[in-house]
Amino acid sequence: MATVLTAIVGIKAILLCLESRSKAAYLQPPYSKLPPESTSGIINLSLFWWLNALFRMGYRQLITTEDLFDIDPSLKADVIGREMQDAWNIRAKPEGQMALPKAVLFILRWNLFSVAVPRLCMIGFNFAQPFLITTAINYMDESEPHNKNVKYGLIGATFLIYFGIAISAAHYRRCFVRVLTKFRGSMIALLYNKSLTIQVGHCTGSAALTLMSTDIDNIIDLLENIVDIWARLVEIGIGIWLLARQIGAVCATPPIITAVWAIGQLWIAKSIGTDQQKWNESIQQRMRDISSMLGSMKAIKIAGLARPVARNVQDQRETELRIARAFFMGIMWLNGLANFPAIWSPVISFIVFSIQAKITGSQSLTSVRAFTSLSIIALVTAPAEKLLAVLPHIAAALGCFQRLQEYMLSDSMKDTRVFEPLIVSPFCDNEGDDDSLEGTPKSTDAIWRCDMSLVDLALPGALITVTASLFHCVARLALISTGSSYMALSIPFTVLTVFAVQHVYLKKSRQLRFLDSENKSPLYSHFLETLEGLSTLRALAWQTPAKQIQIVLVVALAIEMRSTTSGGLIGVSLNNVLSFNQSLSTFVTAWTSLETSLGAIARVKTLSKMTPNENKPDENKELPERCPETGAIEIDRVSVKYANGANALSDVTIKISPGQKIGLCGRTGSGKSSLILSLLRLVDICEGTIVIDGVDIGTISREQIRERLVSIPQDPFILSSTIRNNADPMRTATDEEIILALQRIGIWNTLESRGGLDAVLLDHPLSQGQQQLFCLARAILRRPDSRILILDEATSSVDSDTDAAMQKVIKEVFAGCTIISVAHRLNTIMDSDMVALLDGGKLVEFDSPGSLLARDSIFRRMYQK
Repeated sequence: MATVLTAIVGIKAILLCLESRSKAAYLQPPYSKLPPESTSGIINLSLFWWLNALFRMGYRQLITTEDLFDIDPSLKADVIGREMQDAWNIRAKPEGQMALPKAVLFILRWNLFSVAVPRLCMIGFNFAQPFLITTAINYMDESEPHNKNVKYGLIGATFLIYFGIAISAAHYRRCFVRVLTKFRGSMIALLYNKSLTIQVGHCTGSAALTLMSTDIDNIIDLLENIVDIWARLVEIGIGIWLLARQIGAVCATPPIITAVWAIGQLWIAKSIGTDQQKWNESIQQRMRDISSMLGSMKAIKIAGLARPVARNVQDQRETELRIARAFFMGIMWLNGLANFPAIWSPVISFIVFSIQAKITGSQSLTSVRAFTSLSIIALVTAPAEKLLAVLPHIAAALGCFQRLQEYMLSDSMKDTRVFEPLIVSPFCDNEGDDDSLEGTPKSTDAIWRCDMSLVDLALPGALITVTASLFHCVARLALISTGSSYMALSIPFTVLTVFAVQHVYLKKSRQLRFLDSENKSPLYSHFLETLEGLSTLRALAWQTPAKQIQIVLVVALAIEMRSTTSGGLIGVSLNNVLSFNQSLSTFVTAWTSLETSLGAIARVKTLSKMTPNENKPDENKELPERCPETGAIEIDRVSVKYANGANALSDVTIKISPGQKIGLCGRTGSGKSSLILSLLRLVDICEGTIVIDGVDIGTISREQIRERLVSIPQDPFILSSTIRNNADPMRTATDEEIILALQRIGIWNTLESRGGLDAVLLDHPLSQGQQQLFCLARAILRRPDSRILILDEATSSVDSDTDAAMQKVIKEVFAGCTIISVAHRLNTIMDSDMVALLDGGKLVEFDSPGSLLARDSIFRRMYQK
């Protein structure tokens, strides 16, 4: 019979090994291109051997996106996007506050069920630990000789329990990461679909990006604790039942302590969701301004508003952090309250039990009962703490869901047409175009968005958690060593094992996290691409094998060398092994988060370092205090080249007397805008000089030059701030002066009806013509600081009536100033003192308008057309 059983076991083992072998080589298209995860057997999936090739590659070389395995077909954006859209379309109406969470729960229901199976296995293996401790202590306390089978049975049981914990934890993490991947992909697809149909002007692009980069990420960070509520309730219930078998009615003490502290947490948690929503709104406001700033960098520099805009962003950042303070204070108090039960539940429970035993004369607390109860209390308080911590998480997640749902319920445009997504390159192609300035890539916005979120959210918590868990690990290791002098042998082995595994794991993990950020950038930049993305499985935590092996070593050494320890010491050791596992797991998780956050800081630093500074080392002189005082400009043999080496300007010489009005004209690409950009030091001059009031501007800080010259760009730029701050970014004018300037250009009545100077300008958008008039008011307020006005096709986007009104105001306010105007319509420069006509980067005509019209000139032919 034994032979038959052995043969059966052997055959089953062979079949299992054969089943575990990869059969990808036998698959035909399209199945031959499935990723290894989809074609792996149970053993391969359980031990994550299918990742070994990626580990080896990451250890030997840098990984690129092309090196990664393809995403599982069931997690493709088109598949999960359709599922999410269908679930949202069949929602109940009118929608309640839980409409979107219900739709998410509907599409994730089977995935969540798959998570529940390994989670139940984890619970079973975890609660086998108190029985192991009880048996081990009893074995150590008994003086009679023991059967070797019992000894080996304990060692085998220890291995099976902790191997089971490792495997079930691995499957749980894999299943749950798939849930997160499906949630992220489906929600981004849902937002993408909504963004294609949203009413124009209802929401900005940055609003959708903030929802995607902040709210969805926040929900993902909180989702595990929320989804795990049922498991923690099960753990608490089983733990209380087991504790009742050890200490009777006193088992109610830990739940009572937890419940009392839950009341305090509930009171604090009420404000958490509201505080986080306010914080997210402030983030959205700042990111909207940064997006607008990056897209309008040329206009900002031309207008000399670089410093005010930077100050505005900095002010918003400080306001954002002040708003976030309330949220973090709430989290701090909640975490403090959540830790109380774990610290005091064992103490209070044992005190109550001892008092009860003394009063009733019942059996006192033995070492077996004490250590068994202690392990059970640890298994009860840990989920109880997390259950308490989930209260603010639910509130915060619901706040994020509410913002997402409000966006999804916003008005859609009434249009039956079908649009294909348009993918636009984030870089400007300026080759051969003198009317454009190379801008900042929009991907920079994405970098600030996804690196800064890590700095704000992950870095502080990770730093604190790493420090605390490290000290916990050290303390637990010291207590583990008390079980037996030989047990200290397991510590170096554990440390070396952890170090060896993490040396391989973290090297690849860093690269994957970097690729994750790299692949988010274009997604954030465009938001018109569907999610194919990077699904990084945080699979089997690398500390798990070390934990399992260490515990087996502790039990084996204690049993084999009974003379060196006792039941009490082995109880101390094993209980601290349980706590050490949690501390080590927390340390590794926090260390990973800390590395990611520090990597975000490094990436921002690298971006800052690699972005070239427009100022050269020798451009460090200061302009005289009142310069430009007269407005004299001498352009002497100036040449400018494009990046490809072609000439933008070639040997241009112009002398402008104080107070002269100069009109620049020419065909597209003639060099007129390049000349303006040269004056404003937005392009480098390769030859020649430009002198203003006797000062060579090639030696002056470029930012200072732009601030001293009054310029009105072709594309107006509006700050996300009040009308007051928009009209006077330098903050030098009084309210009366601002109102007078706005009255002069004829839009004060409109602005006053919308709230006056304290109204936020972007909340009441102006028309294109009104925006240009507003920029003129901004220039009027800077009039006392400069004698030079530069108009870069400032009236190109306004109608003829607005153009005439602007020309009238300019003539009145800037009388006596030197004015250089790039002409969009030639009639706007007919009253100029001189006209400079450029062609092919060269100055071909320079004379008064009357003289040019009186002869056969290029200007005359252009005017007659």
